[in-house]
Amino acid sequence: MGLFSFFSRKKKNQASRVDQSDQSSSTRQRVEPTPVKVWHHSLASLTIVTHPLGETPGTILERPFLYSSLISIAQAISRLHQEPENSSSLFFESAQILTSKAAAEDLSLAHHEIVGLTFDPALGYSARMSADGKKFTILYGQAAPVARASTPFHSDITEAVQSSIGQGETFVLAIDGIAYAHLRFTSELQ
Repeated sequence: MGLFSFFSRKKKNQASRVDQSDQSSSTRQRVEPTPVKVWHHSLASLTIVTHPLGETPGTILERPFLYSSLISIAQAISRLHQEPENSSSLFFESAQILTSKAAAEDLSLAHHEIVGLTFDPALGYSARMSADGKKFTILYGQAAPVARASTPFHSDITEAVQSSIGQGETFVLAIDGIAYAHLRFTSELQ
């Protein structure tokens, strides 16, 4: 009985260890991973001025053209920064938000080709844009640098800039040295 009981006890101990390791691995499997928080962005305000210099010929741009310009530059910036196509990327998500907003206004959009996009921390994003058989110079950035590189802002854009100070991420779109739009985004980590 001594030799056989030794082997049977050893076998029981090994079986007990296996059961305990199975329980600990199943316990590990049941533990829910902590959800990863991601940034969610929303468009808090959008000001578009189609005629910032009044009725001056060659300076009036229609809403669909301006929405298309905003979406095209946001998509190009997203690619420049190699942002993943998900909602935690500001520029990728802003293009999606603007597309939805344009659809709600029943505007038809076009893709404008953005060429030579660069970023200068003191100025913002600048590029050439091809649209409707014409070439445009665009600047997209914070209000102060864009104001230095453009004509004086229309009063609606000036008011939007002043009311958004310290309230999220803001951008002004200038096309050929004229500011046409102001955007303010808010971001929340959820």
